[in-house]
Amino acid sequence: PAFTRISGYTTEEAIGNTPRIVSSGIHPKEFYETLWSTITSGETWLGEMQNRSKDGSIFWESVSIAPIFDDSGAIVNFVGLKEKIAERKALEASLRASKKVADKANQAKSEFLSSMSHELRTPLNAILGFGQMLELNPKEPLTKNQKSCVDHIKKGGHHLLELINEILD
Repeated sequence: PAFTRISGYTTEEAIGNTPRIVSSGIHPKEFYETLWSTITSGETWLGEMQNRSKDGSIFWESVSIAPIFDDSGAIVNFVGLKEKIAERKALEASLRASKKVADKANQAKSEFLSSMSHELRTPLNAILGFGQMLELNPKEPLTKNQKSCVDHIKKGGHHLLELINEILD
């Protein structure tokens, strides 16, 4: 009943046919070669595949196919257990798309922080550098008042640099 509901084929149309009636043609030849090689060697094949219903629509299934053995150990048939996984596949696609958006946003954030780091630190380093140059000019020593002003510039600059580092970190 589940096969007929999912595939759209009636019981009469399905009986006597191979699973090829729902083959989508999407999977490469090697996909099916691996599947058949696995089950004809006596192993169980597990995987996901896209199949086509009678009306032509494509659907995803999680599939487990196992061989059935007779008393002598020869393979006499195969049994397949299938689960329609369209919702899971849609969720996976949504998660991949969300991850792509998040990765893009993360990249934009990284570029922004890198740019801000450069744009904020460059002029601040110039201010601090000029403050040190004023302080260390032996030809023109600073007056007490000028030294106090340069100390305020340097102190404020170092404080601002610490704030920028904390924000960007």
